[in-house]
Amino acid sequence: MIGITASTALSTKTAPSGKFERWGDTEMNRKADAIVTAVLAVCAVITTGAVVRREFFAPLVGAAEQRPVFIEDWRADLAHGVRMGPAEAPVQL
Repeated sequence: MIGITASTALSTKTAPSGKFERWGDTEMNRKADAIVTAVLAVCAVITTGAVVRREFFAPLVGAAEQRPVFIEDWRADLAHGVRMGPAEAPVQL
């Protein structure tokens, strides 16, 4: 095959009109490509918008919504929880 590579010979066919077209170049494939491209573009815009909103328009961190509450007998509650760390730790929650 002079001037034609093996991949070119396998990837083209003669259409009834006499023109060469690619094997996968059908109307259905064009529509599927357009749909996939549109979906990916929309996803990219949404993701970019979410990142911009998070980075530039994040809500300001204010005071806590709930005030701290003192629990009278909090050491008794330590026996019911799951201990992580030594029992004689200076701070226990």
